[in-house]
Amino acid sequence: MNNTEINNKKVSKYKLNMLEPGVIMIKIIGILAAVSLLFWAFEWNMLSLIVLAVAGGVFLLLMVLLIIEAYQDNCLDQLFIVREEEDIEEDYGF
Repeated sequence: MNNTEINNKKVSKYKLNMLEPGVIMIKIIGILAAVSLLFWAFEWNMLSLIVLAVAGGVFLLLMVLLIIEAYQDNCLDQLFIVREEEDIEEDYGF
């Protein structure tokens, strides 16, 4: 893959950093799951399912954001490798 191929791909200006928001989202998922279990214990099954569905939605959103972050990491790694190879070629005249 040469530099023009990477330039043709859209490289995001903003890097997604999901460490802090991911931890918060996992805490929210845990709290919602505990509330869902509490509602289930009181036999409020419909409310329990609704809260569990919201927890599942938050989990799904977290997974999508992590996939986007992994894609960005891969693109940035490829860009770094190409730039590193160009620097080596310029230094040694290959």
